[in-house]
Amino acid sequence: MLSFTATVVHVPRRSTSSCKPTDQDPRKEKEKKNKSLTRSGDGGSRRSCGVATRHKRRRRRRGEGVVSPQPDDNDVAERAAEDKAEEERRAGDEEDDETGTALYSSETNVTMRCRPLEVPSSSTSRPFVELKIEATAETAAPVVRDDYMYSWGSSPASDGFYADTREASGKTTATATSTTFTTAGNTKRGSTGRVWGRALSVAQNGDNSTTIAALVTATPTTVWNTFLQTIDIFADVPAVTGREHVAARARRGVQTLDGLPTTHAVYSWAQHAVRVRCVARTLLRLGFQTREGVVIYAQASPLLHAINLAVVSLGGVVAHVRSSWSARELRDDILPTAGASVVVVDSLGNNFREALEALYDERQALGKPIRAVVVLGGSAAMDCAVVDLRDSGINVIGTQDLLAMNTLAIEEAAMTSSLDSLASEVLPGQCCLLAFNYDSRGCVRCAELSHDNVIFTAAALVRSFGLTSRDRLVGYLPLHHVASQVLEFYVPLIAGLMVVCAPTYDLPLVRIVTEHKPTVFFAAPATWTRFSQQVYCAKGEVNATIYRWAKTRATNNSQKLLFAKGKGARRRSLGYMLAKALVLNNIKKKIGLKSCAACYSVLAPLDFELERLFKTVDTPIYQLFGTAETSGFAAINFPHAWEFGSSGRALPGTTIRCDERSQETVLRGRNVFLGYRRSARRRVNQAAGSGAANVDGQCTSMSDPDGWLRLWQRGFLTPTCFLKISDPREFIVLATGDWVPIQPFERSMMELMPELDRAMLVGDGRTFLSALFFLKTNKVGHRAATAANKHSRGLLLDEDALKVSRSIGSAASTVIEAIRCQQWAVHFDTVLEKLPQVCSISGHRVRKWILMAADFTIESGELDPDTGAVCRRIVDNKYQALLDSMYS
Repeated sequence: MLSFTATVVHVPRRSTSSCKPTDQDPRKEKEKKNKSLTRSGDGGSRRSCGVATRHKRRRRRRGEGVVSPQPDDNDVAERAAEDKAEEERRAGDEEDDETGTALYSSETNVTMRCRPLEVPSSSTSRPFVELKIEATAETAAPVVRDDYMYSWGSSPASDGFYADTREASGKTTATATSTTFTTAGNTKRGSTGRVWGRALSVAQNGDNSTTIAALVTATPTTVWNTFLQTIDIFADVPAVTGREHVAARARRGVQTLDGLPTTHAVYSWAQHAVRVRCVARTLLRLGFQTREGVVIYAQASPLLHAINLAVVSLGGVVAHVRSSWSARELRDDILPTAGASVVVVDSLGNNFREALEALYDERQALGKPIRAVVVLGGSAAMDCAVVDLRDSGINVIGTQDLLAMNTLAIEEAAMTSSLDSLASEVLPGQCCLLAFNYDSRGCVRCAELSHDNVIFTAAALVRSFGLTSRDRLVGYLPLHHVASQVLEFYVPLIAGLMVVCAPTYDLPLVRIVTEHKPTVFFAAPATWTRFSQQVYCAKGEVNATIYRWAKTRATNNSQKLLFAKGKGARRRSLGYMLAKALVLNNIKKKIGLKSCAACYSVLAPLDFELERLFKTVDTPIYQLFGTAETSGFAAINFPHAWEFGSSGRALPGTTIRCDERSQETVLRGRNVFLGYRRSARRRVNQAAGSGAANVDGQCTSMSDPDGWLRLWQRGFLTPTCFLKISDPREFIVLATGDWVPIQPFERSMMELMPELDRAMLVGDGRTFLSALFFLKTNKVGHRAATAANKHSRGLLLDEDALKVSRSIGSAASTVIEAIRCQQWAVHFDTVLEKLPQVCSISGHRVRKWILMAADFTIESGELDPDTGAVCRRIVDNKYQALLDSMYS
């Protein structure tokens, strides 16, 4: 590695006053004499002599064209003394390496240290600063191992694999495609384990949140044990706030800040613990057992926080699902696979009602009946659920029953003892969370995550983001995403911060953010798109010239934070402070993000233009990347460690590896899930076929024997170890965070429309799905005729396409004519309306389409030359204007 040491040298400048220096250099005297002779001579004008002198000075500085005079003995002695003093100064700098100002360059992986030298007090001249840069080469092992690039997070030093051994081989490599990245420990010059932890963490040492995060990171623990530590430290700190029904709050032991049971509730961590224990005792009365599941479809609320924590503390499994699952999927896959004995909903939809009625009839085959349905939506939703399920025999309880099912004091004490006993028996490696989604073929799959998975991930985020109990978080993200659950349920558990349940207020998100002033804000790209409209309106009220000046200051300050090593406040320029006070704060206040210390984009990639826009108003958005299999987070950007357009570096404590040739991305660490749980109906069928009483094939691991998990997108690592997704593979990630499999849609469209030569699903980073259609064309015949038709009316249609054209009443015989034909447009709309009946993916529809004039080719770059597959990222970039027209 090449490191640079920058030294600030104060050099005395000759004063122009009458005070003359005491010592004179003979060379200077001779040069001065020659200048005076030249100016007073007859060879040319005074101006030309001055120009010649300046040119001579420049050549002398470059060391060309000027012969230096031979130094005398006094000059040699003086230079030897200066060299000796310089060597002593360098030795002192290496001993005290931590002094001065350090700048870390993410582009070249170079650390520059600047130190001011003391100027002798006897000097009466005015000094100026000269920057002196020295370069030294340090040995390092290859940054690319076996054609793989690595991005490492912090990990225990005892783990031999995670240790940084770049200097072990004693070789220097010229290939700088990637560097290892570690975030733990201290840095010393020449050490074998070089790290950059101080530049990448903003957590304050000694903070209680940091203490809890360090404990759970060092030793795997359960959610309940972490909750007990949080209660002991942050008992009186607000934990969760939101609006609730009066009945949900009218119970003993829970009081509001004003002592009155109003609809607005603020619960401290101690009060939150009382509600958690109350919900847990109610679940025990219903017969809830360890490892049973609770399927939840409800928006974030203070009571839902208590339910989630109570289920996990009892050793149960929580599965938050989206509302778009069909009744068949709920009946056959989700409820049986989760082993659900309790269902929690805001209101009972038709899909849940049909699934519950069908499962009640099959309760003997599945073995685990539905014991209760908890309705959180109020008395009206409660009454509707009772009417819908009156014939099924399933208990329906509301929020008042959930919190007010009190027993005698003796029985309550016994249940409390049972609660503590069950919570103490839970292991860190035990499953606590299920995430249902589709695989690449369109089948429902279930990912299992353990207590250690979610707690470790939450602790890594708290330490990286520097979150404390003084922070406020607005929770509004859909909870069927694992990342949303980690942020809203488990990150507050580590940091002790307060969560504002936005869905309970029934107000626009911008207004909620403006009123509650969060200090940290997580949002999906679709939400940032809505916020961008507020930004455009706010900056339109500012003078254009002033805004351009403020935009430049904000952008430069954002770039400085990358090198600030957690000390960004000390590096703010006067221009930035003025721009912030005069312009930037007003814009941030209008969009509600004035109090935000950092903003993050989760669930899906953020558009580059949005990232640039918010950076200009002093609101940089840091991209976070992860999947359900990585506990929601695999790579993160945050202040002092970010790169524009990247997904971030590896989560501290984990490792990301990329293959340079295939761009396959794999990951391993404590955030990697347990595996995929097999369907309950499949296990029942296996048990019936084999005659066994119980076939409990819990889960199948998708990682290799070394623990590497294969991610579902192609990517590569930059030289600074930031992950960049190069091409989506097998899935399209919508702006809402939903992962949609590509194969089922394209296969179904090809089956419904045999006249198509290709159907391409698009929508990566967009709000909904669209499609590109390519009709079959006549590839047989004279090339000259085909070329002539291509330039005049387009490519000729194939026989299959001509049959469809005649059947729909169209006279089109070429692709261009089909594009202009109204009958073809009606035909495509009709087929897409039938697509949900054929495609097994529920909740997603192909809303728009475009008929393309020419197919993709290898020469044009849309097809991979080796596999012939479509390069989707290239297509998105090449036809961006065309795709934007569909989504505008």
